[in-house]
Amino acid sequence: MMKALQRHTIFAAIGGVIFFILLGVASLHALNEWQNSYRLQIVSSQAKYVEGMFDKLLVDTQYQHNLIYPQANSENVHSATHADYSYCFDVTQRTECETKPTNINATGSIFSSNDLQTIFLEVINRYQSNKVGIVQSSSGQPIAVAMSKQNGQAFIQGFKLPHDSANFTISPFDVSAHTDAFVTSDLIDNQRKWAVPVAVTPFSFYSQPVVWLAGLICLLSALMCFYIYLTHYKKSRQSINRLTEEVAQIKPNDDSAKKVSNYQTEEVGELAGSINGMLDELFAAKEFNKVTLNSIGDAVITTDLNGVVTYCNSTTFKIIKASVTDIVGKHIADVLPFVDPEDSKRLRHALKDVVKNAEQSDSASERCMHRINRELEVLYIEKHITTLRNPSKELVGTVMVLRDMTQSERLRKKLNFQASYDVVTKLLNRHKFEEMLNEAVHNAKMEQRSHVLCLIDLDRFKLINDSAGHAAGDQLLYEVGSILRSYLRKTDVCARIGGDEYGIILFDAQLEHGINIFEKILAQVKEYRFIWGGKIHSIGASFGVTQITSDTHNAAEARREADAACYMAKNIGMNNLRVFDVNNEKLNSHHQAPRWAARINDALVNDKFVLFFQRINPTCGQSEREHIEILLRMQDEDGILLSPNMFLPAAERFRLTPKIDRWVIKRVFRWISSRPQLWQKVTLSINLSGESLNDEKLFSYIIDLHEKIGFPPETICFEVTETAAVANLVVGRELITKLKAHGFTFALDDFGKGFSSYSYLQNLPAEYVKIDGGFVKQMTENVRDREIVRSIHQISAVMGMKTIAEYVEDDSILEALREIGVDYAQGFGIQKPADLSSFIPIADVLNESESLIASEHQEIEV
Repeated sequence: MMKALQRHTIFAAIGGVIFFILLGVASLHALNEWQNSYRLQIVSSQAKYVEGMFDKLLVDTQYQHNLIYPQANSENVHSATHADYSYCFDVTQRTECETKPTNINATGSIFSSNDLQTIFLEVINRYQSNKVGIVQSSSGQPIAVAMSKQNGQAFIQGFKLPHDSANFTISPFDVSAHTDAFVTSDLIDNQRKWAVPVAVTPFSFYSQPVVWLAGLICLLSALMCFYIYLTHYKKSRQSINRLTEEVAQIKPNDDSAKKVSNYQTEEVGELAGSINGMLDELFAAKEFNKVTLNSIGDAVITTDLNGVVTYCNSTTFKIIKASVTDIVGKHIADVLPFVDPEDSKRLRHALKDVVKNAEQSDSASERCMHRINRELEVLYIEKHITTLRNPSKELVGTVMVLRDMTQSERLRKKLNFQASYDVVTKLLNRHKFEEMLNEAVHNAKMEQRSHVLCLIDLDRFKLINDSAGHAAGDQLLYEVGSILRSYLRKTDVCARIGGDEYGIILFDAQLEHGINIFEKILAQVKEYRFIWGGKIHSIGASFGVTQITSDTHNAAEARREADAACYMAKNIGMNNLRVFDVNNEKLNSHHQAPRWAARINDALVNDKFVLFFQRINPTCGQSEREHIEILLRMQDEDGILLSPNMFLPAAERFRLTPKIDRWVIKRVFRWISSRPQLWQKVTLSINLSGESLNDEKLFSYIIDLHEKIGFPPETICFEVTETAAVANLVVGRELITKLKAHGFTFALDDFGKGFSSYSYLQNLPAEYVKIDGGFVKQMTENVRDREIVRSIHQISAVMGMKTIAEYVEDDSILEALREIGVDYAQGFGIQKPADLSSFIPIADVLNESESLIASEHQEIEV
């Protein structure tokens, strides 16, 4: 529409300009012609009139005066006019007239100048009768003159003629060239002629045809353009109004793509096309923003300045179980289902603060964590509020982003829980226990307070854990932890500090009070029966107690004291409690266990261990192979050999026995590999600890070492104690089976000490059963011990296992073993331990003895 209006406006303007240019040109031309003809026509008409009215002029000088004034038109020749110059002269007196017309001085001057006076006198003198003509002043000004003589007086009036004007010029000319002009002579110079065209009438330019034709054309063009303009304007106005209505019907929140209609009017059609293009771009941008907002995992909610929701993305409905109508149009504080009702008030205040702060600065925000209800669960939501502004930078609302932090919050709490609590028992863990123990020692020193520390070690836990499974073990630990916690105050500390170890700190308690509580717990644990898989298991516990006072040096010292007491309680048997006493030598010895651990590590690094051996002889006759057991001694700083009873408890406590076992295996393998003459004569027994049975890499270590060194595997017999084998039944059986398949032999050591069921012998495929020395050393005096030894031998014989009796210290015991039928005997009565470097096979000793006896007989005979 705009282009058509512009075109028609331009056409109309051009037509108008052309019309006025033509009209102006014609008007100027006609005006110029009219001015020239009109002024000269006045002169011509005046001259003719003077000539025609000569007689009357002579009668009435005044009337002659009026006749020679310029007239408005040729028809009104009698109207009064004013001469430029007038002069009256008395011919007879040769002076100016005494009597003058009354109206001559209205504008003209009777006597203007000497120049005019001279000219007028010359005319009067030259002509004796009335005369009309043109005179020229000395300055070149042409003057039309009318003279009347009467009664001795001459009256002359003069009119200026426009000389050398741009539009009108009178000058002497060739009469033959101007046939249509009025011709008059010069009153002064008869040779000169003056002429003026007389065909032009006033205002004759309006009757020019070209002017009327041009004006008519331009007027019609202008009217047509105006009509077309009005028609187009009306149609365009209607189209624009309809277009405005269509645009107004397009709502910002309408999800469907809207377009305006197509219009035939060119300008409106282009405008509609531009609007449709803009709408397409806006819809694409809106769709992109919508998809983007709906694809993110955070809820995005916009509100106005009053907190009323204006928009929310799809994620909002995952966090808030509600429909669009339940959210949009309502205050955001009423929409969010807060767990804490006070959060709704806080949110209202937060929105007001954000808006208020945003008015003072360019940006403002607020971040906070809330809990909200979603059906049957509680979500942790992080809320972030920022301000929203329009293109004019005016504050129009807020944008609230809700992020579901439930998983992160649960993970954080889980990590915090795991950092301080044990996952299985839900008690404090070792790290937190150590922290609380340090705090107890510190405030005991600084505030003179007294606390009680107790360390608890479960008995038979490994047996249940290996036989029933780890799930059963975890459940057992949890139930025992519940028993311990039920007897404690809220101010006390209970923690799981190891596999089957617990720690308790009784704050602000005396030792007697603590012992009473721990005895109750011990009694409860002793009566407790653990049921799993239809089987009932009994457990036990060992309690070690010490008091924390201002004299306690540090937490490590208190921990060692309680640990020493716990170890002593465990050595006595299940379900015992011991209190640390600095005067108790055994407790003090165990108290030094950490120092022994350091010495053991030093001995392993610097080879301060020494291998000893003790013979295991057959009770009757001789066996094909000689059996010896490898024993261990440790050298102290002075070179004195220390028995295993001094360092093995510390090694077991600090789990150094696997390292010691590997050291012994490596040294024995090297020793036997360098003596091939013993491969078919001797079997060396190496003890394996319970910790070594749990070492998954021990089998590969033994096999790799054996393959590198190379000797018959039957030369080595590994011994495991009954207690260790039963406690690690599954792992121990697997290790024994693998090593037996490789050619090694096995012996079950200290059998009967743990009072285990004979059925375990079926699961432990050993070649030898070593009867515990506690039954052997009193068997000649105690019938019950003798029968136990007999029963063990009989059961072992039935299962195809040979028996070895320990602690054989005299011949009476050896004779009793022979009577029962025990296969081998070991003890001080057979041979005391000696350095392995001094070992000589019995067969070689017997051969040497026989050689000496034979040589002695030969000497006697000689």
